[in-house]
Amino acid sequence: MFLTSFQLGANKMMRSISVGKYISVQGLFVGETADGNIQVRVGDKTFEGKPVSVKKVA
Repeated sequence: MFLTSFQLGANKMMRSISVGKYISVQGLFVGETADGNIQVRVGDKTFEGKPVSVKKVA
């Protein structure tokens, strides 16, 4: 299920992170750490990992 920005609220953004070689998490953006990782919240849990980048195909 995909949520629109209207459903999430004006100041909330969904982000995807990689927390291991084969594990990714998608949740509400919480913040960015000094080492370049980002934090996302899923329910009452907060996860930290590398941001997943989108590659554009030509």
